[in-house]
Amino acid sequence: MAKKNLKLYVFNYIKKNEKLPPTMSPSKTAYYTKQLREGGYVKKLGSSGIWKVTKPFDNLLQKKVQLMRGMGSRKGIRSHAYRFKLKIPYLERWEDRKKYLRKQKIPFKELPYGECVIVRRHKVHLYNDSILIMFYTGKSFRVASAKEGDEKALLEVKLTIESLENKLKTNLKVGRSWMINCYSKHHALIRNSLAKWHRARGINKFSIKGADGKEWLLMDNSFNLEELECTHSVKATIDTDTIVAPFMNKLRENPVILDDLEQKTKEIADLKKILHSTIELVKSNAFLHKELVAEVKTLTTK
Repeated sequence: MAKKNLKLYVFNYIKKNEKLPPTMSPSKTAYYTKQLREGGYVKKLGSSGIWKVTKPFDNLLQKKVQLMRGMGSRKGIRSHAYRFKLKIPYLERWEDRKKYLRKQKIPFKELPYGECVIVRRHKVHLYNDSILIMFYTGKSFRVASAKEGDEKALLEVKLTIESLENKLKTNLKVGRSWMINCYSKHHALIRNSLAKWHRARGINKFSIKGADGKEWLLMDNSFNLEELECTHSVKATIDTDTIVAPFMNKLRENPVILDDLEQKTKEIADLKKILHSTIELVKSNAFLHKELVAEVKTLTTK
């Protein structure tokens, strides 16, 4: 099941049986059903539990194919370094959670203001008013777009929260849903032309910061993949899908752009030198002119 298109699987099951697939976990079923409903592909008939298909799935598949073509690679992005913050509701005796962890023999590490447990190999920090979930270093998603990476990460964090709830025998929802916020993520373009170009010139790593002082673009060679990463905590997804990836596609089609840019940069630098020399010459001439005028005035007054 993991290797299949789960959204397509749910769609086909509803089309054939007019109900939701019973073999999937409730969280996965809800996740993909919501996507299909929001896209107008399926709908639920009242409270009867009967589902109906409202339009063909081909449109959705076509969009996915176009997206993959636009990225220049079927799975040219590695989404990773995800960190989530989960706001928790009031939980009775939550302040005594250490006792519960010890009693249930759940391994944990003490932190300055909380505890760290491992869930699905991810580090989970338990604090008084929130929980932090940090995906383990090797956890990444090979995807066609940054948005797809976010979707996969959201599914993974929901599964992690479910496992954590089972461990702690509690409900971490605020109202009817979890209050999840992603505060860190990286989307890396793999085998990137710009990264290759810099490496060929002995530059193995560089980063760019925006007007807010935060890093938004990073080039490095993680896992020897020659990656260009969008790293801004808020704008990484938009930066990847609407700015960096489209530019990289143009660069891939015409790799001499960088060489042209290098030549233009050198030409601009030379022009700046000439302009600077010209300005200095003008300043010098202006000073000489001033001195000459002063000398003439001195001679005419004698």
